[in-house]
Amino acid sequence: MARASAKSEPLYLYGFHAVAAALANPQRKIVNILIALPPDHGTRLAVQALLDAHDNPPRLSETARGHLDKLVGKEAVHQGLVAAVRPLPNPEIGAFLAHVRPDLPPLALLDQVTDPHNVGAILRSAAAFGIGALITTQRHAPGETGLIGRISSGGLEVVPWLRVRNLAKACETLLERGYELNGLAGEAKQALSAEAFTPQRPQAFLFGSEGQGLRAKTRSLCTRLLRLPTAPPVQDLNVSNAAAVTFFVALQRG
Repeated sequence: MARASAKSEPLYLYGFHAVAAALANPQRKIVNILIALPPDHGTRLAVQALLDAHDNPPRLSETARGHLDKLVGKEAVHQGLVAAVRPLPNPEIGAFLAHVRPDLPPLALLDQVTDPHNVGAILRSAAAFGIGALITTQRHAPGETGLIGRISSGGLEVVPWLRVRNLAKACETLLERGYELNGLAGEAKQALSAEAFTPQRPQAFLFGSEGQGLRAKTRSLCTRLLRLPTAPPVQDLNVSNAAAVTFFVALQRG
């Protein structure tokens, strides 16, 4: 089962890729689409084609560009296109993991990563490399926002995002279901490689916060700690870059 969001106000997704991905996502409830006057001809044709292919197309309305600026902020690069949507359901981790198989794609867990730019970038990489889901906490982590939708370039609509109350309990659930939990830590002795993982075991990757890294409790639950094999003088990477590298390496295990 999935928990519906308690939010009653619509969420505003902006930018062509984010809006197009929302239209392509059958789980996304769209209130309406807003396009700025005068509409860009190419954008209008592309949006209309998406609406024509939609089973239950939302209303497309033209409005002043200034109105879009007020909805999403003047600093937002909305490209003259905004979708008013309802937040996606939040899947229950137990139901989501009900049918674990050895060939399931890896999962990614974020231990209090708070920067929405990083979360959006991780969602984009997760979509690009076929990660099965993103798991974060309900607190000390950003929620679903238009900024994350924009930065993820559609990843928000593709990668299931589970928000749990207690990340340590989520880690324990994964271990009980047969997952190996790989914590990324700069001081780890073992380097990240495709050979680090046990064959025929589903994998999960745990990334720590931007400043503090992994917390003691979640670190203690890891099957192993891995470090990126970086060259001096650079000892570590931004968490979103580290996630992208990790996801790529995870694909190499076959």
